[in-house]
Amino acid sequence: MRRSPQLAAAAAALFWALAAGAAELDLRRLCDPYTPLTLIGLDTAGEVALFTMPSSQQEVPGWIVELRAAAPEARAYPDWRKRQRLGGSIAPGPVVAAGRCGGDCLQPLSWEDGGWRELGPPLEAPSTATVYTTRDGDGIPWLVLHQPTGEAGVVVAEALRLEGGAWRSHGRLPVAAVGSPAARPAQGGGILTGSGHFVAGRAPTPWVAGLPGLPGDQRGQLVPLGGSEVAYLARDGRFYLSRDGGAAWQANRWVPWDPRGGVAPAGPGWAADLPVAAHGVPLAVAWFDNRSAERTEIYLCEREPADGWRVVARLAGSEAVGEGEVGYSHLLRLANGRWLLLAGCEVRPRGAALRLRTVGPGGDSRVDSLRLLPAWLTAG
Repeated sequence: MRRSPQLAAAAAALFWALAAGAAELDLRRLCDPYTPLTLIGLDTAGEVALFTMPSSQQEVPGWIVELRAAAPEARAYPDWRKRQRLGGSIAPGPVVAAGRCGGDCLQPLSWEDGGWRELGPPLEAPSTATVYTTRDGDGIPWLVLHQPTGEAGVVVAEALRLEGGAWRSHGRLPVAAVGSPAARPAQGGGILTGSGHFVAGRAPTPWVAGLPGLPGDQRGQLVPLGGSEVAYLARDGRFYLSRDGGAAWQANRWVPWDPRGGVAPAGPGWAADLPVAAHGVPLAVAWFDNRSAERTEIYLCEREPADGWRVVARLAGSEAVGEGEVGYSHLLRLANGRWLLLAGCEVRPRGAALRLRTVGPGGDSRVDSLRLLPAWLTAG
């Protein structure tokens, strides 16, 4: 089996760590149903998601789990990080992050061949800045720095692009309605962060004409849908739609439990959220029905500009994992229309596995248990 230098180094480091502690790596103890997985980023082109996962063995400080949509198993890499890791791109191409290298020093990183590689030289970034990462539609890495303005919901964004092996700034702009991801590729070139559009060689500009007039405690995030179509998700779960680039907004009246549009999606028994995705057409939304104390249901929904809303699937809000029920911790939507719902980890006789439900564009659904293995034990 062919291994990359990063894999060989990781395997060797783990071997000596375990040897020093006279310990063995127990594959059944990699995780259990209550082990949290935290998303780092998603390569939307390669359909590869990265998560951090705590370790149950003191010889290993933590794990990075690489989940490939088409792979029969998930790969775990020891996370030997010695510095704080920031950001995590949701864009086409290997996941981009960054690590603090002391004071105002920031070192961009790219996940390649099972390890973090330095991406360009380190740069100065104020320690007070919030750091985000992305790639544009051509796969070029960008760093985005947000600093507070003193105005609620508004930050000053600076965007830097990797050019010729160096990081070049392409301006600063006050932006609002920053969502998740905080930075993403823009159709037609460049990147978006909140209401700002950054393009190489041009001054940054707003990409929407305006936002819904909501009180401060209800302001939410913009969702680009392509062309002049824009969506806005408020904090109370209500959606607003604009067909003219934000000049005029209409409250969305469609909800999955009343397709005629007679009920607005608000109240403690309901919640709406966006899946991890490269947003665009269609608009993808997950609605959670929490009205029953015994059972939560999830409606996976999509909206095409010409055809309107449809329910892709209606599912129970949890999976049977081990001897109990575990709710979905992450919802991802891939570019080919498939939804991935990650429920968590289960302990099996041969080791740990991730419980994953895949929902196709037509609503067909299957559940897989992807064996979780240290990367050097996998088939490829």
